[in-house]
Amino acid sequence: TFDQKRQILHLQLRAANFASFDKLRSALATDYVVQQDALQKEGDAVSGGVTLRRK
Repeated sequence: TFDQKRQILHLQLRAANFASFDKLRSALATDYVVQQDALQKEGDAVSGGVTLRRK
């Protein structure tokens, strides 16, 4: 969801493992301030939220 007033984008994501979230966070951090919510293991996947704000 995009919060226009605060200029942030919040994504609810699902990935194969914790390392996938780390790779995503590192890649996005070059252009955005990245805040990662707590991650949860759900069966064979990992889910969690990521909030992005322009630097």
